[in-house]
Amino acid sequence: MVSMYGLLAAGAMLLSMAVPIVAAEQSSNSLSYLEVPLGKYRLEHEEWLSFLRENMDPDFEYWRARAPLKSADILALHNKTLTRMYIPAVMQLVLIYNNKVYWPANPDMHRGEPNRTWSSWYNEMFHRRLVKALASGRLKLPNALFLYNTDDNAPRFQAPSTDPSVPMLSIIKSLGLQGGDDLDILVPQMFNVPNSLYTHPWHLKQDRAFFRGIGFCSNLWQKHYGFDDACARLYLSYLTIRDQELGNGTALDAALVEKYPFFESHPKKSVPFALPIQPRVEFGEHTRYKWLLHLEGITASNRLGQLFLANSVVLFQRSPYIEYFYRSLRPWQHYVPFWNATAADGTPLGMDDVYGTLAELRRLDREQPERLQEMVRHANNFAIKFLTPYARFRYYNAVLTNYRKLFPDHDAFLEQYVAGLRAKGWKID
Repeated sequence: MVSMYGLLAAGAMLLSMAVPIVAAEQSSNSLSYLEVPLGKYRLEHEEWLSFLRENMDPDFEYWRARAPLKSADILALHNKTLTRMYIPAVMQLVLIYNNKVYWPANPDMHRGEPNRTWSSWYNEMFHRRLVKALASGRLKLPNALFLYNTDDNAPRFQAPSTDPSVPMLSIIKSLGLQGGDDLDILVPQMFNVPNSLYTHPWHLKQDRAFFRGIGFCSNLWQKHYGFDDACARLYLSYLTIRDQELGNGTALDAALVEKYPFFESHPKKSVPFALPIQPRVEFGEHTRYKWLLHLEGITASNRLGQLFLANSVVLFQRSPYIEYFYRSLRPWQHYVPFWNATAADGTPLGMDDVYGTLAELRRLDREQPERLQEMVRHANNFAIKFLTPYARFRYYNAVLTNYRKLFPDHDAFLEQYVAGLRAKGWKID
């Protein structure tokens, strides 16, 4: 009886015959990468407005049609959401008042900064960066109270079926899933924010597709691919090991850095054995590879902005989950798509379509290298313009300015709300 591993290995051999893989030169050079810190980019006003039209305006379209909204419903939505799923660490109220930030759900009203006993890393980093930006005088935000959702948002708290009365500001949402597009207003995450460009000479980069990360999976692809463990992070890590054992480990260098839930009790597995855990790799070392894999986690991964600053080509897993800037990205201009793909004749491809994608990239690298370098340049420029800390807080300013317009009663509501907090002992300037 042929094992599943044997069948997959045989399939890989057939695939390598159909799509030849160019042997990669395993560079052992010790030349260090170069890190270039980024500053404030002077973006043309019209280019910024175009970015907002592509990304922010679609999020507001539904809510502008429903306005005027009631500010009291912000508190009601917070209570309703925590009743549905008690995740206060990632579902927080945020108050911006007189250019200072407060967390009304903080159990210690005298300690302003979020901490891990009741909050998340996303909130901590948002607070630290925001406080510094506000204190510097370089940033001024309008007074506002909002529900800040830093969850991966897999439960889709603002799917159309929930019929929300007001929007929450979220770092991730989905488009194109069953039931319609999520109604969250997206804002930037401030946890994993790029602020340096990393580079390594292209001719010294390793010719393999690289990934290191935790084995998070969206659980979106089981039905599509017919495996209970259908997950890009798991499967590409498995393919790396399989190819090495077949003596053809020239395409992928993907691995997990932590243990992951393995579907031992499920019969339909694409990964036939528990994957070994590899050491973490600091981000600057990613630039030693020509091709960098951007793979979804539970939903969207927050590392895309960093990958765009590694002077490599990003292979982007197709996914319905987006961050605030995704709608400005163009395939084969900023990145190269793979996964959930179809052949030229319309035949659906499997979870190993990354090999065909790499074959095409290697062909371009040989025959039209300027096309790849232009893609790298587009990705670099996009990140420098729109993904730095300055650009992200500028986006917050635009979102909060438009958010307030949905609530004609917001100023009066805030004065009453702040008075109530002060009566409880809160020190609010």
